[in-house]
Amino acid sequence: MPVYKDKNKWLFKVSIKGRQFLRRGFATKKEAKEAESLFLVENQKKVYEIKKELTYKQLLEQYKIFAKKEFKITYYLKLSKEIDNYYSNLFKNIPISKLTFSDVKKARALIDKAEVSIDIKNRRRNFLIRFFHWVKIYYDVDFYLIERMQAFKDYEVKKTTIKNDMVQHDDFLKIYKACDSLFYKLAFLTFYLFGLRLGELLALKVNAFDFEKKNFEIYQEVSFKTGTGHYVIVPP
Repeated sequence: MPVYKDKNKWLFKVSIKGRQFLRRGFATKKEAKEAESLFLVENQKKVYEIKKELTYKQLLEQYKIFAKKEFKITYYLKLSKEIDNYYSNLFKNIPISKLTFSDVKKARALIDKAEVSIDIKNRRRNFLIRFFHWVKIYYDVDFYLIERMQAFKDYEVKKTTIKNDMVQHDDFLKIYKACDSLFYKLAFLTFYLFGLRLGELLALKVNAFDFEKKNFEIYQEVSFKTGTGHYVIVPP
């Protein structure tokens, strides 16, 4: 029992992180239990404060110890090298509780500055998010600002090939010369020179032409009804 009587006095014995603590000299069991509870609260608070004051690099070292136990040796060795040579320089070596969003932006800028692919940049960002999540779980220090580090995106404008469906001059001449019908030659020539649609051409009448001004007006077109074989005259 952590609280028990020794001769005429009560005492308590507790263990914190493997270390034994013994306190004697209490007149009653109630006093010993109250003292034990207060002792545990105060010492747990001290443990928390110690954890809270661990710096960024100290926590990275703790994460390496964790990774050595949890991951394959090949991945651990690669990760350990990256932590020492790269990740340890992304944030100031101060307690995580004192880091700010400005530090997050500076870390992102350092990642973005490296001449590596977008995938590698996002992999480095994701490691930081996982690392600080691990700190929250194992050390109860929540650096939630890391979640606001934006992912990296490739803003390179992809070149698109614009398909040109317009009939070129040489192609038009081949079609025009190959046509034996004067009617179709005139139709092709009208299409090409004025950019008319088929329905607009078919709806042309004599009163659409102004021979003095040498122009004509498109005021109607032929529209075919799908599936009926009929057509109607509608505005263009």
